[in-house]
Amino acid sequence: PIKRNMNHGVHPAIINAWKSIRNTFANRQLRQKSMTIFAAAIIMISVLFGGIIEDASAAGSGGRMGGSYGGSSRSRSPSSSRSYSSPSRSYSSPSSSYNRGYSRGYYSRPSVTVAPIIGSPGYGSYGYGVPTGVVVARGPSVVDFIFFLFFAGVAVNVISGIVNGGNDFSRSLDEASPLGKGVSVVQVSVALNVPRRDSPSSILTYLDQLSRTASTDSRVGISNLVSQVALELIRQKPYIFAANTEYKHFRDNDEKKATRYFNNVAVEERGKFEREGTNKYGGVDYSTTGNKLSDQQKLSAQATSAVITILIEIDGDETKLPQINNINDLQRALTTLATDVKVEDCLRSAEILWTPEGPDDVLSDKDVIIDYPKLRSV
Repeated sequence: PIKRNMNHGVHPAIINAWKSIRNTFANRQLRQKSMTIFAAAIIMISVLFGGIIEDASAAGSGGRMGGSYGGSSRSRSPSSSRSYSSPSRSYSSPSSSYNRGYSRGYYSRPSVTVAPIIGSPGYGSYGYGVPTGVVVARGPSVVDFIFFLFFAGVAVNVISGIVNGGNDFSRSLDEASPLGKGVSVVQVSVALNVPRRDSPSSILTYLDQLSRTASTDSRVGISNLVSQVALELIRQKPYIFAANTEYKHFRDNDEKKATRYFNNVAVEERGKFEREGTNKYGGVDYSTTGNKLSDQQKLSAQATSAVITILIEIDGDETKLPQINNINDLQRALTTLATDVKVEDCLRSAEILWTPEGPDDVLSDKDVIIDYPKLRSV
């Protein structure tokens, strides 16, 4: 007879292990010991890894600087920034009559009709005869025809702009942006090793000092702030161990979607902090008083990791940063960022976020991996 395999594809080693466990729990004493060991193992795991999981839920303290000032006048729709009125002028009839007597005589020119007027045979009020007169009738000239075509074209453009909701005018204004069409949201995140937090050359010391003097109440102040932080990150190349860039472009008519996306990303990044010790935005200081570092206090000397994120909303499509594969890619990305934010008034909004911010907070490499999973090693 054929012997059937009743294991249903399960490996024999697993079946033997299951039989051993079942036989163990069949014995009452062994079952009690096994349950005790199992409970102790659960408690030990929760003690060892519970703190790590809890600490990894947020990146401790964080700092924030930035501002939002909307689009430039170049990218606003004409209905809100300019008013257009159809040109109108009054012209006399192209034909005019002249009664010049014999002072000009008969005068002829192209498109001119000269017709003599025969005076009445009678006498005027003073008894004198009425001399023969001349009527000169001009037709439309070449200049009149050119003016007519010009104003007809202007009228057609105005009507077309009204019918299309001003899209043609908006498009022509958007094309004037030095950085191209539409709006882009760009993000750069950089992870660094900080051997000594209290070192004058550390990135955390630099950001702490910059937050005291940063001007966030104007577009120019924000663009200078972003450019300075990007430049400082380039100088910190020896300490960078991971980075990431993200880019998303929106068309001319999707400016509101771009702003909404920028705000969503900013909230998501800020949500990684348990608290914000430094928070200066739009010229207003929202910093937490209890966590704010005074002039007498100093950063601790202990080592830590740090993550700095620059998030901007900018006109055009040319601020497209490369994907980070090595330190040279990161340097090109930071250089592009530091340059483009200072092009005229293309920068719309910006957020500079960093962690840790508190004087005694420490960010471990494990925290960086958990809170910033998109970072790539450089």
